Amino acid sequence: MDDLFLSVGDLSAANYVVNILKHLKEKPKPLSISGITDKRMEELGVKPIANIKDLNLVGIVEVLPKIFKIKKIMKRSLEAANNSRWVMLCDAPGFNFRLMKNLKHDNIIYFISPQVWAWKPQRVKEIVNHVKHLIVILPFELDIYKPYENENFKVHYFGHPLLDIIKPSSVQKENIIAMLPGSRNSEFKRHIGLLEEVAYYIYKTFHMKSLIPVASTVDYPIYSKDYIETTRESSIEIMKKAKFGIIASGTASLEAALVGLPHVIFYRLNPITLQIAKHLVKSKYIGLPNIIMDKEIIPELIQPYKEDIIKKVSYYLENPKSLENMKENLKLLREKLSPENATERIADFLFETIK
Repeated sequence: MDDLFLSVGDLSAANYVVNILKHLKEKPKPLSISGITDKRMEELGVKPIANIKDLNLVGIVEVLPKIFKIKKIMKRSLEAANNSRWVMLCDAPGFNFRLMKNLKHDNIIYFISPQVWAWKPQRVKEIVNHVKHLIVILPFELDIYKPYENENFKVHYFGHPLLDIIKPSSVQKENIIAMLPGSRNSEFKRHIGLLEEVAYYIYKTFHMKSLIPVASTVDYPIYSKDYIETTRESSIEIMKKAKFGIIASGTASLEAALVGLPHVIFYRLNPITLQIAKHLVKSKYIGLPNIIMDKEIIPELIQPYKEDIIKKVSYYLENPKSLENMKENLKLLREKLSPENATERIADFLFETIK
């Protein structure tokens, strides 16, 4: 029997879990861990049940073609999780809630709350009824769950794990635009054509080249042209040296904000998914920096045409004062997400709970 089963279905969560595992490696007693992993976790000793690439999906329409594969992963995961002393479910509520509700024991830790403040608020009670420990990564989420604490359910905030990964940067800026279409295959391919058109305009007008990092979870060719280049270089390293960014809504926008990169947030969905989302989503904003600050410090564009993005980017590139104002707002964000060293404290908590 393993000490811990990890269910990780998202690249951002995987980045945090890798850091947590590194800290667990330093503990006096090794833990036996299996789960849904990536190569980095396997190198840290986690026995793979499946790969996060198979679950790294967004949108109702996008999930349908992989439904049978997901069912097979669910079956294998349930078997492994039921044969582990503890289970840690990381984000990915579409998959992890099914796993949570079908487990035969209740030694469950949920890491990264679903966005219950945006949609499906009923998930709060589902977590409270099934989970022993919830670890949230946004400070205001404590207020949502604290009223439900009891002897069987506790909520914890250790700081945001991104603060461990991204430190303030003084890297010399280059004359480039960071373009991030997303870390999921479906969203990357949905956004890349639009960004290529925008990149061509920016090159012709502002003489700036666009760099597009291709995440390990994305199958897309690496190529280079005068005005655009795809690369396997870390998205954070690209954001550190860019002067401006065009970034799909998600964790990447929060990463860019912590780097101090001024940018615009955009998102395009399958039309069917969009219509469903309009009726379900309650949040005022789509971008995490705006949600955390409770105001629009970064412009948001939903279902934009290339002209919409070009207009907004051009405004900032032509108005240095507006650019500086955005940078000042980004500095305030880091303070909101303190304290630092969250992954080390999470590892300490996990070890004391599981050992």
